[in-house]
Amino acid sequence: MIEPKNLLTRITIALLGIPAIIGLIYLGGVYLTAFLILVSSIALWELFDLLNNKGLPPGRYTTILAGLILLLTAGLNPDMIKYAVPLITVMLLLTILIGDIRNSVRNIASSIFSTVYIPLNLCFILLLRQIEPSGFHLTLIMVVTVWVCDTFAYSFGSWLGRRPLAPKISPNKSITGGIAGFMGSILSVLIFYLFKFVPAEVSLIKMLGLGALIGIFTQIGDLIESVIKRDMEVKDSGSILLGHGGVLDRFDSIIIVSPVVYFYAIFVLANL
Repeated sequence: MIEPKNLLTRITIALLGIPAIIGLIYLGGVYLTAFLILVSSIALWELFDLLNNKGLPPGRYTTILAGLILLLTAGLNPDMIKYAVPLITVMLLLTILIGDIRNSVRNIASSIFSTVYIPLNLCFILLLRQIEPSGFHLTLIMVVTVWVCDTFAYSFGSWLGRRPLAPKISPNKSITGGIAGFMGSILSVLIFYLFKFVPAEVSLIKMLGLGALIGIFTQIGDLIESVIKRDMEVKDSGSILLGHGGVLDRFDSIIIVSPVVYFYAIFVLANL
């Protein structure tokens, strides 16, 4: 069962955080970019602590700098992202020449993994927001649907869940919760469609396809972070968000979902 105090904390933070995030998505540009840089930096720091506990210390400041370069490029001059990726890769590889040679390859691998996992994936939120004329709508649909999926999975899973979805990865996640999260995603995009929040030329089938992808990859993103935390032998990535855990705990799904939605928009919803 859901602990009342934990549920109340989750709801309170969600009620405060969701309107703020919606406002930042609406503003886009430098405001959304600055917010994602903050998210990326905190999430990276949490990941650094986890990796460091396992003897896999990445270059903290160079990796945060790499994330800053990627997100600034994606937010302010997205055409240059194809140059930023190899630039930061070379920059990270050069750090192998600094410091102790022992475990240098392992540590640089941690830096590259951290950069790809968090800031590079977050760049796709900014790229999605810049799609004209429906970037705001698509980004908002994505964020709200991820939240609905997560809420349905957590609530119904805690209430009715019996059989674990992935017992070796996360015993508390149930098949019931997974199905509920998927159906919640479908319901979310259906409501957006019925209220004509998307252009008229976007078909119901395409919207349901979007909902299905979000419903699947939201839970994949959650499981990916669960694997990392299980390997690092911790329950949460941090405690900054109280009942919600750390920043990485709250953004683990959107990190994986955003590139999926971006490419779906480019290749399937290309008429937007």
